Amino acid sequence: MRLQMELAVSLRQKTKSIIFVSAYEKYALTAFDVRANHYLVKPVKQAKFSQTVMEIIEQDLPRLHKCLKNSLFFKTGEKAKLTRVKKQDIVYFEGAGNYVKMVTTKSEPLVYLTLHEVEEIFKNDAFFRIHRSFVINAKKIEMTNGNLVHLDSGHKLQMTEFYKQKLLKHLEENTIVTGRL
Repeated sequence: MRLQMELAVSLRQKTKSIIFVSAYEKYALTAFDVRANHYLVKPVKQAKFSQTVMEIIEQDLPRLHKCLKNSLFFKTGEKAKLTRVKKQDIVYFEGAGNYVKMVTTKSEPLVYLTLHEVEEIFKNDAFFRIHRSFVINAKKIEMTNGNLVHLDSGHKLQMTEFYKQKLLKHLEENTIVTGRL
C-alpha cells in the first residue's frame, strides 16, 4: 500500500480527484491523509463504482463547462495533434480553401476547417464574417473606419458591404450614446 500512497501523493498535484479501491478497510484513513475523494472496499459493485465516479464528475462539471466554454481544441497541422486555444486569444480567421489560418495573440496555425464551419462554431459568440475571406473576433476591434476594421493586434482587414450590416448592428448595440451627440 506504500507504493499506492506515494503514487497518490504524486498524482495529487496533477488531478483533482482520487478514488481508492482496496480489499483492506484498514488503509482508508491513510487514503484520506492524501485527500482521496472516496475509498471503496472490494468487492465493489458496478453500480456503486459508477455512482462514485458520477458524483465526482458532477462536482467538476461547472469547472469543466467553464473551461470548455472559454476554449476549444483544434487540429493544427500534425497528425493526431490537438491544440487548445482560448476564444479570447483568437483575433481572426482567414480562409484558405479547406483550411483557415487562425490568427491568435500567440500564433497563426492552419486549421482544417472552412470559414462556413468557423461561422457555425462561433455563431453564439462575438465572431462576425466581414469579408468572403475573414471572420473576426469583434472583441478585438479597436475601431472601424469606412470599410476598414482595425484590430487591437495591429491588423487592418477589409470589410465588404455584403457582410457589413451584422457587424455594424452588433457594434451599435454595444456603443455608448449620450444625448449630447
